[in-house]
Amino acid sequence: MSLLPAHRLLLEGRAYEATVLSAIGSFGAVIFSLLWLIPFYFIVSSHLFVILQNHLLYVLIGISAILILTESASERMEPHIAIMLSTMVFTISGIFGIVLQKLPVPMYFPAFTGLFGLSTILYSLFYTPEIPPQEIKEPEIKGMGILKSIVSGAVSGSMVSVLPGITSAHATVMAMLARRNREPEQVILTLSGVNTANVIFCTATLFLTLHARSGTMIAINRIMEVQPWEGITPPPAFFQLLIAVLTASAFSFFITRYMGKQFSLFFCRIPYRKMLFSIIISLAVLVFVINGWLGLLVLFVATTIGLIPICTGVKRSNCMGVLLLPIIIALFH
Repeated sequence: MSLLPAHRLLLEGRAYEATVLSAIGSFGAVIFSLLWLIPFYFIVSSHLFVILQNHLLYVLIGISAILILTESASERMEPHIAIMLSTMVFTISGIFGIVLQKLPVPMYFPAFTGLFGLSTILYSLFYTPEIPPQEIKEPEIKGMGILKSIVSGAVSGSMVSVLPGITSAHATVMAMLARRNREPEQVILTLSGVNTANVIFCTATLFLTLHARSGTMIAINRIMEVQPWEGITPPPAFFQLLIAVLTASAFSFFITRYMGKQFSLFFCRIPYRKMLFSIIISLAVLVFVINGWLGLLVLFVATTIGLIPICTGVKRSNCMGVLLLPIIIALFH
């Protein structure tokens, strides 16, 4: 939370603007994704996708290299130091992922909780700024800037939905590479577009390839019959899901704006450190209930690794080496 662009706007008294931008990015991505679905169908159904799958090893290596090399643009340190640190984070996370595969039961819940959640919360305990009163005003951003962020985010989110080990965090980095404007407002729009589009196209990928790319898709695959998408017309089940997505997103757009305004008015009165402590305790208890003492050990190790990029100033997306490196090694063999 302490390093995200939305948090920067919060500290400037612009939390409501961040909420509105996120809602705009998500709803815009829903609309664009519906228009992009048919081209996406032809791409995934074409020989291009088969070629991509046959050369998946090199694709994943290339994406990993790009994510590491983009650290050279960091303004916090020298380019070679940034690349070295990001490589170290990626490698350590990858080794951690290999160890996780050797455990008797899956431990990805405590692993991801530590890498991306608990590590950030612990860092926030030592960096507890004063939350200023929030202004309630609409964001001032040009329509073309909104459109570019939504389109770049949605396209990136759709492309990574078919690749194992590649998440919306990687898609955001790739989308921002195509944008010169990297102000917090643009990042929030792009990030929201990526996350929303990624969910929609992971659903499309489930019907196109019958492979689930997320936990949500695994759940959908278990509770309903997934019919293969063989013609240009989507299967009835997928079409029903799209109607549900469009309806829910339309309602949630206005609900989010309203709730964001109400929350912004009293957020500065919330005891910040107490809230963080309660979240830490809740996460630890949840991990123990689900995964026991071994889960707590995994959580501790993952949190330690997750603190490295935060403290050194490199992107936390490098921690996705926990999935990418084991997949690359498996494909190599």
